[in-house]
Amino acid sequence: MAAFGYNRDGKKGKQQMVIGLLTGPEGAPAAVRVFAGNTQDPKTVTEQIRQLLKTGAFQMHLFESELADYA
Repeated sequence: MAAFGYNRDGKKGKQQMVIGLLTGPEGAPAAVRVFAGNTQDPKTVTEQIRQLLKTGAFQMHLFESELADYA
């Protein structure tokens, strides 16, 4: 699961894991999943949404993100 990927802290040469966490409107976790450390953020978001759609737990139509990539 651990892999070399982009480290936001600027630490090089360290393996990491990516934790995908989606929350509901009040901040309660709706989906949590661990991804390989070289997984890019857009892929984690789409995978989490896909899982929620599969289980029927998806009820929101709008997502807000702190990452400018999704704006």
